[in-house]
Amino acid sequence: MDLTLLRDYQLTAHRTAIYPRRKDPSVMADSGGVIYTVLGLCGECGEYYTAFSNFHLNRIAGRQAVVKEAGDVCWYMVELLAELDVPVDVLINSEAFESGKPFKLSITYACGCAELVKKGIRDNGRINSDTMVKIIANLQMMWASLNFDLNICGLTIEEVLEENNKKLLSRLERGTLNGSGDNR
Repeated sequence: MDLTLLRDYQLTAHRTAIYPRRKDPSVMADSGGVIYTVLGLCGECGEYYTAFSNFHLNRIAGRQAVVKEAGDVCWYMVELLAELDVPVDVLINSEAFESGKPFKLSITYACGCAELVKKGIRDNGRINSDTMVKIIANLQMMWASLNFDLNICGLTIEEVLEENNKKLLSRLERGTLNGSGDNR
């Protein structure tokens, strides 16, 4: 994975981000951005797995849907890392690829992140360092799982990032970042 491509992708994600931004990432009550991105990540993982499941029924249309939805998952992943002030480099500087552990569905890791944020809100309104480590580990495993799935579809994460970059920049130019649906 080309780190420059991933960093450029995160810059595009920042340019196209429209949601409440954080004031202090360690204080959950002021951190609408963390809550927004973790909820978005869960939702997009669900949409991604619908597309991934349908890929086997129609490989041409399914491939396009997988690319679009995987791009949306990546967008929320890099934005969540930014909200937590964690460099995007952690996604590829991970032992998750070599761990030998069987991968779960990406949605499992997204839900793990959501659960950790929820507990931070409940317990003391903060994400402590132990919780941060667990969130990062979930994101690393999600990244590895997503790469694994994309390989099954004959795709690469680089293709997904490049296609999503084009889509995001086109929406930015046309003023269609708000709204819903992939084809705006």
